[in-house]
Amino acid sequence: DALASMLTRPEGNHFGYQVWDELIPHLLSQGGRVATDWIDELPEPLRADALKSLAKNWASGDPQAAVEYIAGQLDSESQVRATQEVVRQWARYDPAGAADWAAGLADGQNREFVYKNIASHWSAADPVASLEWISRLPISSSRDAALVAFASNTAMSDPETSLQMASTITDPDQRGEAIAETLTIWRRSDQASARAALQSLGLPEDEAAALRADSSL
Repeated sequence: DALASMLTRPEGNHFGYQVWDELIPHLLSQGGRVATDWIDELPEPLRADALKSLAKNWASGDPQAAVEYIAGQLDSESQVRATQEVVRQWARYDPAGAADWAAGLADGQNREFVYKNIASHWSAADPVASLEWISRLPISSSRDAALVAFASNTAMSDPETSLQMASTITDPDQRGEAIAETLTIWRRSDQASARAALQSLGLPEDEAAALRADSSL
């Protein structure tokens, strides 16, 4: 249509970014193939932004189709950004489905982002189910990312579980930050319990002392 034609002209580059969220849903309403075929013909300066908008808008209707299409893109940076956009949307309304898909990802920074987003949304909506999922994950940097999000989200509502899970993070820096965050929140409502919980972790005294200082216990 006229709007799509305008964007594909060289002079459309300077304003095209403002209309993606109007154009892409319109194309998707005609079918996913219509949208992807059109995006495939775009020049690269526009294609990356179109991919990101496609990911955001398609994720709410068919996230599986969105990630499968994005996985076929040659530009790795655009692929990662678009995948992350799908996950942001997917994890909001179907974290279990997003988690099933994410299980097939190779470990690395993109999976860390994906797991952290899933855990963040899932633990806010259903901490018990999210904890069951995290508990089944193999030890990895991606599991650590999920644990960081879980501990942060549950520190106020269930500080005991938050602290317990934070203490299982394998990366020492992330573990210390997560424990300190939970203790800081916990001490505001029950400083004595926060102190006792820290002591129950059985940490070396120098590590425990650093956490007491970081959390103002």
